[in-house]
Amino acid sequence: DGDLALARRTRKLALWLLPRHLGVSEAIAAAPQVEEAARFLRSLEVQRSPRDMLALIARAFAAVTGAACFREQRLHAAAVACGTTSDTEPCFGADDALPLMQLVVVRAQPLMFISALAFIESFTPRAQMKGELGYAWASAQSAAASLESLRAEVLFGLEPGEWERNMS
Repeated sequence: DGDLALARRTRKLALWLLPRHLGVSEAIAAAPQVEEAARFLRSLEVQRSPRDMLALIARAFAAVTGAACFREQRLHAAAVACGTTSDTEPCFGADDALPLMQLVVVRAQPLMFISALAFIESFTPRAQMKGELGYAWASAQSAAASLESLRAEVLFGLEPGEWERNMS
């Protein structure tokens, strides 16, 4: 059962996984929006409609990516002011959003997450799955799938034997 496997995996990961293991900065991980996003995911189980579930996932995604974009912009502005960087725009993209969503899923440990994602996919009209809502759902789906198959080799800064000690 996918829900049970993901729940077991996230419960173990929540005990030891640090944001840096996923390539997420501590500053972004400590933003209040990350906990807010985790609360949104934890409340999925009490929702009854796929539309409401999708809206919560979109709110969670918007909260964490918005916080990360704001932080990137502030850091970039400070660097430009100090003359330590060029005038190119700060970059925050899908490669940054996935580990951030993984972190939110680990912190939230949402019950029945795989089922909720499947329910949304099955009962949401395709027209509603386009654009921002669909991208948020796809990001949540990708985060769940990548956590299910997460291996030590893709994490950053693990101590020797750390994965084995914590995930066995």
